[in-house]
Amino acid sequence: MKSYNLNIQLLRLEMKKKKESIIWFVAIIVVALIGIFAVYKLLVYEDSKLRQNHLTNAIFISKIIQNGDLFLLSGTKDDINNPFYKQVKSRAYEIFKINKKYRYIYGFKRNEEGALFFLFDCGNTAKLRKKKANPGDIYKNAPQGFLDVFDEQKPVVVGPYTDEWGTFVSALVPVVNPNSGEIVGAIGVDIYASTWYFDVVSSSALPIAVVFIFVIVFLYRNMKNQAKITNILKENEEKYRRLANNINDVVITLNLEKQITFVSPSVFKTFGFTISEYKSKSLSNLFTEHSCQKIEKALEELLEERNGKNRFIEVEHYKADGSKIWVSLNISLLYDEDNEVQGFIGTIRDIHSRKIAEQQLQEINKKLENIIKERTKELNDTLQQLEESNYELKMLNENLSNESKKLVELNEKLMDSEQKLRYANETIDMFFSIIAHDLRNPFVTLINNAELLDRFYEKMSDSERKKAIHNLKNASKNTYHLLDNLLVWSRSQMGTIEFTPYEFNLKKLLLEVKLISQPQATAKNIEVDIEVPDDIMVFADENMLGAVYRNLVTNAIKFTHRGGHVLLGCKPAKKSEICLFVKDTGIGIDEDNLPKLFSLDKKISRPGTEGELSTGLGLIVCKEFINKHGGEIWAESEIGKGTTFYFTLPIKDAAKN
Repeated sequence: MKSYNLNIQLLRLEMKKKKESIIWFVAIIVVALIGIFAVYKLLVYEDSKLRQNHLTNAIFISKIIQNGDLFLLSGTKDDINNPFYKQVKSRAYEIFKINKKYRYIYGFKRNEEGALFFLFDCGNTAKLRKKKANPGDIYKNAPQGFLDVFDEQKPVVVGPYTDEWGTFVSALVPVVNPNSGEIVGAIGVDIYASTWYFDVVSSSALPIAVVFIFVIVFLYRNMKNQAKITNILKENEEKYRRLANNINDVVITLNLEKQITFVSPSVFKTFGFTISEYKSKSLSNLFTEHSCQKIEKALEELLEERNGKNRFIEVEHYKADGSKIWVSLNISLLYDEDNEVQGFIGTIRDIHSRKIAEQQLQEINKKLENIIKERTKELNDTLQQLEESNYELKMLNENLSNESKKLVELNEKLMDSEQKLRYANETIDMFFSIIAHDLRNPFVTLINNAELLDRFYEKMSDSERKKAIHNLKNASKNTYHLLDNLLVWSRSQMGTIEFTPYEFNLKKLLLEVKLISQPQATAKNIEVDIEVPDDIMVFADENMLGAVYRNLVTNAIKFTHRGGHVLLGCKPAKKSEICLFVKDTGIGIDEDNLPKLFSLDKKISRPGTEGELSTGLGLIVCKEFINKHGGEIWAESEIGKGTTFYFTLPIKDAAKN
């Protein structure tokens, strides 16, 4: 009986297991089907989003590249010597530096026979076209989407398609003449189809695969994938702000509800608003009432006509401090990959000075007219009432005397302001003259050695090739170091580097600096030693202090002969501060040049022991950062024996005070 009951229980357990297996199997199939369906839907969705992103970026690129110069190209081989042709290509190559996924940027136009021909053609230097298209070359077997740009007058994304240059996905943006409203050409931005497929699959495959394991993991991975896509969009937005930084105009986009969805970083320079502040405001908060009416009318006309034309209007814009300035607004429709209107895109340019000058001129003319009328009346009255005229002339002379005094005072204030402005401009001009000179030299080396390799590579020996390549490497490193110091100094001057001191272990930071500079030291057989206590703590901004040490150690190695020695240490100082130093056994600095090391207007530039270039800008950055800490920096040196750079930092309590 017990055995029977046991068998019954075992049978029930077995049936339960089979039932659970069937349920689990069915669940797996259901999840697999859902996953396959989700894969298909997500791939379609990702492709759509990437097309929209590609199209939006292409619109921005087209506005940066054309800048009116595209209208000046004839579309013939004569354009090769046209300076505007070279300017357009130069802007395209700058885009390649920002986003290496783009393979080709080109302009084309349709002739009277309906055939497409090239205006310019630029390939990414990483992988050039096998066959270069020259101005005037006919684009044979062009996809229909290229012709639709001229027929439909809207931006489109075409592809994947295959032509004589490869398989691509292209974003095409028509270029409209703002005066005539006619399409004068189009700009295309190509991405390899393989890169496009990889982006689509890599953005969606991993989350879907996790769906087959567990639904919850699928949801988590899907959210992570969305975050990844968001990061990709954020990365693209950050790349064209640098080109825009270089653009004084403010670029904005609006959705169909007329809400601001994007604004370029130049909005802070022009209006004083941060990006988040500007995007949170409505048009009525940014423009005057009359200006809002003009903008509303322009937007309604764009939506009604939809012919690709722009609208140019002059309106009054509020600044962050509440003041108003005159601006010109150039706005047009923004399309998605399905050629559906997504919103509006426009550029805002400050024309306040011109408008004020026009208004002032009108006011002056009115005042002159009034003065003439008044003087005429006064002369007529003078003929009738001589005594009253004499009295009025006397009063007028007194008023003119008072006005003259006011003008003298105003002129003195203007001269004082002009003197201050001249001093600031002279300092800036001196700084940029230094940068222009020092930045040009490495590029001359790069160009000369590259041209040498290009022309005489087969005739050169291995040692000559290695020397040329070595020169290219050193020039590239020097240029990178100069640009890095320039960027840090510029951000410091603009106040965009956040100063956040805290207490940390100095020995750990010095070990990181030594590790970074070790390849440079090893190349010259120079020993870099650290002699500070293991438990020494400092209260400082770790990023700034690291930049100071990297500059000083780099200079020490640069001006020290092979087999030399560099020491990073500390020495006793006042109770309220700590004294640190970087010491080398290098060539030393002349006593007359020591006071000039940290001065921007007194340039000291000399090569290292092996011809390494030097600009002196690194020491300017060091002084800026040490001053932010409330410390001091100076140098002691002896010719032929070496140099020691000392700097002080306040201790924690003193730094807080």
